[in-house]
Amino acid sequence: MNLLTVKNLNVQIERKLIIENLSFELAPGEKLRFLDPNGAGKTILLRVLLRLVPYSGEINWAPDVRIGYVPQLLKALAQVL
Repeated sequence: MNLLTVKNLNVQIERKLIIENLSFELAPGEKLRFLDPNGAGKTILLRVLLRLVPYSGEINWAPDVRIGYVPQLLKALAQVL
């Protein structure tokens, strides 16, 4: 069973498509890195995977996965809640 499965993920913020049709799987033992320039959507993707931002598509975490998230600034977390 995969730790994370993402299918056809789309994220739109203020009428701007940020993530379009993203699909991937993360199996146990695999690692995932987000390497993109500033403003490319890494933080948005993380927040979407944590279901803190509206999206369309599927995000399925394995039932036994535990996720910890500490934002760089607590003010940034307050903006999304």
